[in-house]
Amino acid sequence: MKSISISGNPYSIANDGSTWSKWDLHIHTPETKLANSYVITNEEDVWDKFIEKIDTSDVNVFGITDYYSIDNYEKFLNKYFEKEHNNLDKVFFPNIEFRLEVSVNKDAEEVNIHVIFDCNIDIEEIKRFLEHLETNIIEGGRKIPCSRLSSDQFKKAAVNIEDLKKTLKIIFGDKKCYIIGVAVNNQGARPNPKSPRKMNISDNIDRECDFSFGGKQNVDYYLRKNRYDNGETSPPKPVISCCDAHSFEDLDTKLGKGQFCTWVKSLPTFNGLRQILYEPEDRVIIQVTEPDYKEPHNIIKSISINDNTEDEKIFGNQKILVNKNLNTIIGGKSSGKSLLLYSLAKSIDVGQLNRIHEKFKDFKDYNIENVKFIVEWADGTINTTDADDYFDIENIGLGHKITYIPQLYINHLAERNGREELNNLIDEILLNNSEYKKFKINIDDEIAKSNKHISTALDTLIELRNELISISNEKKEYSTYEKYDEEIEILTTQYKKLNESSSFSEDEIMDYKKLKSDLAEYENKLIHLNNEIYYLNQIQNEIEQNNCNLLGNKGNNTLGSLYKYSNKLLNSRIDLTKIIEIIKSGYSNISRAINQEYPIDVIENDIISIKKKKEKTEQDLIKYNDKLGSKSELKDIVEKLDELKCKKNYTSELNTKFNTTLDDYRTIKNNISEMLTKRNNLHKSIEKYINDNMCDFGSEINLSCNLLYGLENCKLFEYINRQHKNDHIQMLFDENNKLVNYDFLPTFFSDLVKIEGNHLHFINKTNQPLKEKTNLESVYQALIEDNFYIAYDVTYRGDNLLKMSPGKKGTVLLILFLELSTSENPILIDQPEDNLDNRTIYDLLCQMIRRKKKDRQIIIVTHNANLVVNTDAENVIVANQEGQDSSPVNGISRTKFEYINGPIELSFTNARFSKILSKMGIKQHICDILEGGKEAFKLRELKYQDE
Repeated sequence: MKSISISGNPYSIANDGSTWSKWDLHIHTPETKLANSYVITNEEDVWDKFIEKIDTSDVNVFGITDYYSIDNYEKFLNKYFEKEHNNLDKVFFPNIEFRLEVSVNKDAEEVNIHVIFDCNIDIEEIKRFLEHLETNIIEGGRKIPCSRLSSDQFKKAAVNIEDLKKTLKIIFGDKKCYIIGVAVNNQGARPNPKSPRKMNISDNIDRECDFSFGGKQNVDYYLRKNRYDNGETSPPKPVISCCDAHSFEDLDTKLGKGQFCTWVKSLPTFNGLRQILYEPEDRVIIQVTEPDYKEPHNIIKSISINDNTEDEKIFGNQKILVNKNLNTIIGGKSSGKSLLLYSLAKSIDVGQLNRIHEKFKDFKDYNIENVKFIVEWADGTINTTDADDYFDIENIGLGHKITYIPQLYINHLAERNGREELNNLIDEILLNNSEYKKFKINIDDEIAKSNKHISTALDTLIELRNELISISNEKKEYSTYEKYDEEIEILTTQYKKLNESSSFSEDEIMDYKKLKSDLAEYENKLIHLNNEIYYLNQIQNEIEQNNCNLLGNKGNNTLGSLYKYSNKLLNSRIDLTKIIEIIKSGYSNISRAINQEYPIDVIENDIISIKKKKEKTEQDLIKYNDKLGSKSELKDIVEKLDELKCKKNYTSELNTKFNTTLDDYRTIKNNISEMLTKRNNLHKSIEKYINDNMCDFGSEINLSCNLLYGLENCKLFEYINRQHKNDHIQMLFDENNKLVNYDFLPTFFSDLVKIEGNHLHFINKTNQPLKEKTNLESVYQALIEDNFYIAYDVTYRGDNLLKMSPGKKGTVLLILFLELSTSENPILIDQPEDNLDNRTIYDLLCQMIRRKKKDRQIIIVTHNANLVVNTDAENVIVANQEGQDSSPVNGISRTKFEYINGPIELSFTNARFSKILSKMGIKQHICDILEGGKEAFKLRELKYQDE
């Protein structure tokens, strides 16, 4: 019979703890008492064919079933284990099927009830049970037991469920060697809801049973705590699907397939099966694919220890298997629990340990020489503390990630009680969520661009303002356009009178005036043409400078700003070289297009031409010098008229330039105000994302946030005289809450006009006194600074995080970290329960770990029984230190640190084993090592009954 032999080592089947495998606990064999349809068409033995089907199936555990009898189970075992080719990993439990004397379904079929027995109990005890259990068949005035039923009586036989349970109690006493299940489909216990009497019968049967044979459609119902018709609390119970095979066709089409596929997470033992009674939602699942899938890249498979110390006395050579879900490390004081976790983390990511050490000076650094820890991952890759053996720079991309939280690390971070420290810590925690991190990086990039644009625009605004001041100051040196007209008219009248008395002929005068006018025109044209060449050269220089800023300058070995993307785009389909060539070509085309549109050589030719004309005009004027000797006054008037006309024209140009610059100034100022509003909205989008998507984590923990701008971060607040505050200042600053009203800030910027007389002046003619002298540029600079921050509030059951004890605060932050993190890599936590009471551990930590272990592998060092038992840890690693068990084994002295692992359902005691770790099962180690271990198991087994 396939069973765990107490003479062997029970840990030989422990492997990596509780793992998922396919179970089918309801299979009838050939010669089953009813509905036997196992038919063969040749000389093949029906039992041989049946055994072959079982052997080749991917189902690991079977319930060999027959009606009212154990005979076929015994016959099957004898035939199965006499063969040498069979699969020795298969496990078989006896399942005896009965019918009750009641019916509840609409077809009035009797309810089928099953008793599954531990395969390790003596079959003779089961036979004795069948000899005592009476049926409804009466012979000689007495009810006959199951063992005496004849072949034609099986179909009519039925039992009473009270008699069934009473007889089980008489034969087996308090032994937990059987479980009772009821079929809820076909001949099942799901009643007609229109019949209160049948509903009551169905509920009573439910109360007497441990589980149900059903389908996926029944799971939610039997997990409900309010399914009883009378309102009584109903404990959740597991539902198991099965093939109920009565033929080879059933085996071929149903066994381990489709809707009949049941996965159980446990050792393939009866005690493993019993775990589904305590964890009916998490230990059994009806589905086709294996549950709790995780990428092999994110699963640590084993930890091997190679001890090269003298005489191999510290660890020896050991291998510890690791489960893909939850692993807990327990042991006495100084038994090597934290050492193992630390060495595991160091083997995988020593850089992370160094970063922790920078933040946490009390972080304990274990330094063990000549001992190599080797971590094998499920994808076949290796990490080791002796990294050179397995790791080099060429394989840097093959590394694995973990999250390691050493003892009291979160508590240490939480003890920094300030609001700012809390905000920074939660910022770090939030960034462990990949979706949020992606969103935040994009928004931060947009904010950075916005800040750059605002800063550039402010520089332009200041330049324009300085230019306006310069033009305004220059205008003060000239009269108005109208005044120049008046003066020109007066001088023209004087000129006419003087000209009438001169000896110049009319033609000479006209020629002289024309020559003087031409000379002035040529001089003005030369000024304008030289300006054109100057500004065209300036434009080309700025284009070249921008080109150098982007692409660099080979002449002085400088790199352009684009080269910062070279590493970021290494593995991208974007070719930075091509982009650079495109930009180079673009700049060349721009310069060429400007030269073609405005060729400097053409302008230079014009200058040469005008200079020649100017020289000729000056030569032509020489002939009038003698005539003008006596007419200097007329010459002075003409020169004065020319001067006034030039000033008049220049004044017109200054006015045009001032008005154009003023329009540009106003446009840039409005643009900055709009950009400030846009930046506000970008920051608000972070606040909204967090409050909409990351606020509720279950476990009664809530996170909320507000976007704030503190007064202490605003330099303008330091400049103003707070004794006298105008409307703008009152709207901008909320002194009661020490905040800046950032929504009003763009309007404030737009309305601010100037600083004069140590006052801020606004567009509505109001002003605000300053307490210290400053300039408008400094005020503008203060207004555009990006000093926004997110303030977080975390509560647990209404209590604010900042008011919690350090232990409770650390736990809430740990849960936030784990719940927010979308990372799938393993997480290693050292004693998360420190400074917590059992209620908080059970309510907060246990429930969170139960959820998260389905998403990522967890390895925890703990002294708390609830974190092992009531998290339903799949694998428990027990640590032992030489001082706790120093007795030699076979005359050989012990190593200092030893480990053993297995699931919590591995339960036994055997004093014949020499090693303390092998003397008892995992359950016994938990009860022996951890305070409250026995109570934790009782709580787990009775939790639904307590409810």
